[in-house]
Amino acid sequence: MDNPFENKRILIVLHTMVIGGSQTQVLHFADYLKNRLKAEVQVWSFIYSEYYAQMLTQHGIPFYIPSPFFEGGRIQKTIGLLRFLFKIRSFRPHIIMPFNNLPNKVCGAIWKWTGAKTCVWNQRDEGRDKTGGFIEKLALKYTPIFVSNSEEGKRFLHNTFNIESEVITIIHNGIRLARPKLPKEEWKKKLNIDSSSLVAVMVANLTQYKDHQTLLEAWKSVIQSASLQRKPVLVMAGKKCETYKPLKDYVQVNQLEPYVRFPGFVDDVPGLLKACDLGVFSSKFEGCPNGILESMAAGLPVVATDITGAREALGEDYPFLVPEDDSEIFAQKIIAFLSDLKMRQTYGAQNFKRVSELFSLERMTLCYQQLLFRIIRH
Repeated sequence: MDNPFENKRILIVLHTMVIGGSQTQVLHFADYLKNRLKAEVQVWSFIYSEYYAQMLTQHGIPFYIPSPFFEGGRIQKTIGLLRFLFKIRSFRPHIIMPFNNLPNKVCGAIWKWTGAKTCVWNQRDEGRDKTGGFIEKLALKYTPIFVSNSEEGKRFLHNTFNIESEVITIIHNGIRLARPKLPKEEWKKKLNIDSSSLVAVMVANLTQYKDHQTLLEAWKSVIQSASLQRKPVLVMAGKKCETYKPLKDYVQVNQLEPYVRFPGFVDDVPGLLKACDLGVFSSKFEGCPNGILESMAAGLPVVATDITGAREALGEDYPFLVPEDDSEIFAQKIIAFLSDLKMRQTYGAQNFKRVSELFSLERMTLCYQQLLFRIIRH
C-alpha cells in the first residue's frame, strides 16, 4: 500500500528544548513520523537543552538550533529573520509545524517564501500573548491551518484573532508514561519522606502561569487537620523559575519545611507519581494541562482548580474541582481524599480509564496523521 508520508520533509519548530508538555509530545510525534511513517523529520528550536537533544538523538531525530533573530534592533531582526527563512528553504520542507507562540507567528509569517506546501499553527496554551505586531498580523493572514490542544485555545484563536472555527482542529495532548526509573521506595528516600506519609504532588514548572501559592495556603490548612492520621507531604516538582523564591520564603516563614518538598526538574515523573497518593494542580491559566493528565495516567485521584482546561481533562462533572483562589475549599478536597483510601482508589481508576480513552498518545498521533494525510493528498 502506498505510503504518502515516505520521504516527505516535515519541519517541527519549537521555541525551547527545555522539557515540558510540548517537547514531550513533539518527541513522540516526530519519532512516529520518522520511524513508523518514514517521513524525513527535523526538530528545530531557538533554545538548546542538552537533555532534550539527547532524547532526540536516541530516537534518531535530527535537530538544529537556529541563530536567534528576535534580539537587537530592527535591522538585526530583519537580517536574522531572512537567514532563518533561507535556512528553512535549504531543508525544502513539505510541511512546517511550529509549536508555541513565537514559532507559530514567525513560521506563519514567512512560510509562503520557504517552498513549503503549508504551515500548521499549533496552539499549545490557553492564549497568553497578543502583540498586534507586524509579524503576528502576517502570520494570522497567511497561516491556513490551526490546531489547538484545548477548547480554551480554540476560543482564544476565534475570539482574539478572529480565526474561523472551521479551520481550527482540536487535537488533545497525548500521554503515555514511561517505565519508572526508580521504585517508589527509592523516590521517598530521595525526597526524605517517611514511608508512612501521605504524599500529594503537583508537576508543573514554578512560573507565573501556575498558582502554587494558593496550593501552599491550602496545604497549611491540610497539615493542621485533625482528621489525618498520617503525616501529609506536598511535592512541588518542576523547574525552579520566577516564583520559586517567594514560594520557598512562604514555606520558611510558615514553618512548613517538614511538609513541603521542592525537588526541581524531575526526569523520572512516572517514578515520582507512583510514589504519591494524590495529584494536585493549582493554576489560573491552562490549555490542556499535562500535569493533570500525567497524574491521571499514573492512576491518581486529582484535586484541581476549576478552570476550563481542568474540566476538559477530568470531565465536566468531576467533583474535586476548586474555585480559583479558594485555599480553604482546596484544603477540604485534599483532606477528603487523603482521609479515604477507597475513594482515592475509585477516582484514581476512573481517571486512568478516562485518560486512556481520550488522551492517549496513540489517539493524538492518529489525529495528527489524519490531518497531515489530508494536506499531503490535497
